Amino acid sequence: MAEIVGVRFRPEDNIVYFDPQDMNFKIGDLCIADSQYGEEIGRIVTSVRHITAHLDEKFPKIKRKASAEDIKKMKLLEEKEKEALVIAREKAKKRELPMRIIKVRYMFDKSRIVFYFVADNRIDFRELVRDLAAIFKTRIEMRQVGVRDAARILGGIGMCGREVCCRTFLFEFEPISLRTAKEQNLSLNSEKITGICGRLKCCLAFEYPYYKELLDLVPPLGTKVKVNEEVEGKVSGVNIFNRSVYIDLLEGGRIEIPIEELEVADNEGEI
Repeated sequence: MAEIVGVRFRPEDNIVYFDPQDMNFKIGDLCIADSQYGEEIGRIVTSVRHITAHLDEKFPKIKRKASAEDIKKMKLLEEKEKEALVIAREKAKKRELPMRIIKVRYMFDKSRIVFYFVADNRIDFRELVRDLAAIFKTRIEMRQVGVRDAARILGGIGMCGREVCCRTFLFEFEPISLRTAKEQNLSLNSEKITGICGRLKCCLAFEYPYYKELLDLVPPLGTKVKVNEEVEGKVSGVNIFNRSVYIDLLEGGRIEIPIEELEVADNEGEI
């Protein structure tokens, strides 16, 4: 059995699992460990878990618990990141580069600074890197991200009034098409179905499997159906959450019946 604990270095990062090395951690504690970029300070976000590890499966090790000095250093680096962001934007503007630098990430040991930026096309930023290296005297890395990743990095409030999903719990983007909105009978008004990133909202996919499962049981709108073994009307609407359909009766009026009671007429077709 092996012990692991989940660590998140930044709010936009995925959880990485580490070997706690017999150190006692609780959720919310800070630690020093190596991220994909280098040494950083991270936050414990899961309780200690016991798993059956394979012989060739090794988890990276947490170096130590964060001390008061480490936390003080982290706060100083956060201020340096803000300053570096201003400088980088000024240098990019001076070089007339069509890019928007959105965030700076200092490694805890100052061995590297990562600059995240958004751009419509590939950018030749070699001269900008030289400018920044001359100022900060350390390794500079430029990382281009898409608009969805930019929303995750910057965060924000969605139309629902909550923080955007990609910043809180959704760390893998799934492809979303307009069909997802159409099949949920949502308004195709772009302001209502797009997120702060300008792309279709990720939450459109949350309920879609349920809609798809039930819609597969319902004939298309306009289909003749039987009620009580007689041809009585046609499908005019679906209430997904009630698991029911609306039937416009041939003699007039409208009824709602459970999907399970629906029977397609033999002379199926639109009327």
